Amino acid sequence: MTDSTNSQDEAPEDSGPPITREIVQRIIDGFLGDREAMLKDLEADGFDREVIVKHARTLGLNKDFLQQHKINPREITVRICIGCEREFLSQGSHNRFCDPCRPRH
Repeated sequence: MTDSTNSQDEAPEDSGPPITREIVQRIIDGFLGDREAMLKDLEADGFDREVIVKHARTLGLNKDFLQQHKINPREITVRICIGCEREFLSQGSHNRFCDPCRPRH
C-alpha cells in the first residue's frame, strides 16, 4: 500500500529553473508594473506560474501591502532576514528583519 496523501496537492517547487535574485527582481518589477506580461515572460523562460505567484506571496508582495505602507516601489529590495534567514521585501538598509521576526516594542 502506498501513501499518496499529498502527492497530487503539492506542486514540486524544484521543477523548473531556480529562482535567483535576478528572477526575484523581475517578479517585483512585474508585480508593480505589468504583472501578466511578467508572468508570461517567466513562463516562457521555463517557470511555473503558480511557483512565481507563491514566491511573490512568500515575500509579502501584494498591492495592499504597498499601499498600506506607502512604499515607493523603487525603494523595495529583497533582503535576507537576520532572524530566520528567509527572503523578504525590505524598505531600506535599516530594515533587516521580516515582519514575523521584527522585535516588538
